[in-house]
Amino acid sequence: MSSNPSGSVRLGDGDDRVHDETVAPADEHRSRTPQRTESDDPVNITMPPQRGDEVRWGPIWAGLVVTLGVFLLLELIAFAVGIIDLGQGANDGTASGVATGVIG
Repeated sequence: MSSNPSGSVRLGDGDDRVHDETVAPADEHRSRTPQRTESDDPVNITMPPQRGDEVRWGPIWAGLVVTLGVFLLLELIAFAVGIIDLGQGANDGTASGVATGVIG
């Protein structure tokens, strides 16, 4: 078997017919085989079991603690400014109650 510069193959058994098949190098032949990609594989997703309750209590407790902290801080600021009076003052406490309601 001999090959011509044009890429055609001539059989060496005395047959003078020219075949139009080209001889591909080994690397080229491998690239012609179909390659498997990740999209060909079936997707297997493992889902955790569903929880019975949809409420997450951790963030609720954290929000309660932060809210109480901010409320107490604002109450102390109002006391420092003099809006809220904690002692036996002359007023009947309506201003303190209104200020506490606004802060809350």
